[in-house]
Amino acid sequence: MSPRGREQHFASALIALVCSQIFFQTHASELLGSNDVICLLGGGNVVAAQEFGYLETILRMKFPTLNLRFRSLAHEGDKVFEQPRDYNYPGIAKQLDETAATVVLCYFGQMESLQGSAHLQEFIAAYEKLLDKIGERRVALVSPFKFERAKPPLPDLSVHNGDVLAYSSAIEALAKKRRTRFVNLAETKDPQPSGPLTSDGLQLMASGHWHYDRAIATQLGVGLADGQLGVNPQSGALSPLGWEQTRQKVLAKNRLWFAYYRPMNWAFLGGDRTDQPSSRDYRDPKIRWFPDEMKKFLPLLEREEAEITQLAARAERN
Repeated sequence: MSPRGREQHFASALIALVCSQIFFQTHASELLGSNDVICLLGGGNVVAAQEFGYLETILRMKFPTLNLRFRSLAHEGDKVFEQPRDYNYPGIAKQLDETAATVVLCYFGQMESLQGSAHLQEFIAAYEKLLDKIGERRVALVSPFKFERAKPPLPDLSVHNGDVLAYSSAIEALAKKRRTRFVNLAETKDPQPSGPLTSDGLQLMASGHWHYDRAIATQLGVGLADGQLGVNPQSGALSPLGWEQTRQKVLAKNRLWFAYYRPMNWAFLGGDRTDQPSSRDYRDPKIRWFPDEMKKFLPLLEREEAEITQLAARAERN
């Protein structure tokens, strides 16, 4: 190839790269922006996702300059119909206000689909009421995924996959009605892994969390080239090393957040035992020491967030 040909080839490649980056940044900016606080709502699989941190790692690594913050507000057993909490625990609307949430990812419909398509109207009506509580924040509605066939003696939940598709379609229609983003996990374009994604047809394993978090990131506009990332099927670790280092910091932050957001002794902090002597300063019973102790988590969280940002920026330069 002549020198002029090489220059033209390089220029074409550079233009293509820049255009692809602009596309991904623009596509993602429809939902994500600088300094966004992204909150996750949902049930058990969303709670467990904190132990893997794949979605946050992908978005932090691909958009390091956005300075994103992730806060899971998920609880086991949460459905659109109810989100049971301990006595005096703040409701969803207040939790979103307290976290300063700007973006909300809603993962509902998985367990509700087990009720069958006959209950779809009730489901959508309850979902609308929940979305009203979320308010004017940017929202993405994430569909349920198809149940896997479980080995006996476990029940075969995959017989409900027709209902999963029906609920997914109803959620998509709701997203269009509310002018929010829809993420389809019931029918993804990502290649299906060869091994199982769940331990029992429902509970996601590391491979399942990676598969669906990658699908979410892709549908939010993140471009991940084939072979760019690898996942260890046993440990769940990512490769290359820079990505796994960031993920480990995400997991450390998630552990701090979980301890802060869901303290084991909520009854003493804000529940029905706040008048107990152990909940107050022994020198002055008028002073409640526990709330001030909990505030010490906040600088620790910010320290971890800063380190995640530094690692993501360093990986981008490399």
